[in-house]
Amino acid sequence: MSGWMLLNENYSNLFNSCQDLSVVGVCIFLGLVGVGLLGLGLLVGKTSRVSEGKKVAFECGFDKMSGARVPFSLQFYHLGLLFLIFDLELVLFMPLVVGMSISLSSGEGISMLFFGVGFIFILLLGLSHEYREGTLSWKK
Repeated sequence: MSGWMLLNENYSNLFNSCQDLSVVGVCIFLGLVGVGLLGLGLLVGKTSRVSEGKKVAFECGFDKMSGARVPFSLQFYHLGLLFLIFDLELVLFMPLVVGMSISLSSGEGISMLFFGVGFIFILLLGLSHEYREGTLSWKK
């Protein structure tokens, strides 16, 4: 190797190490800027003192009659989740039906048919489980 090639190789190694240092330097600089701006915001910003009147719920000009935390029936929650699951099932199943009709007409949709039947079977298993657990029967 000639001296020129050794010198060129040393400069390229130095350049690569400088690139690594510049990335670290930029990260440190941005971190310091972020901490500085956070500190400046804490020093300059106003501290708000919230009065007790602003913490109270106000509706239609009346003060509250009872606590805000009223007991909530878990049946409403379960029924809402079931509705959401079966609503999403419909959204996911409709494109499958369209794709299956196109694929079956060309003779290639047997795997989509098995997928659709399996999908409905899993949903019916879930529905039967909910029925056995009593989620669908309304308790008074």
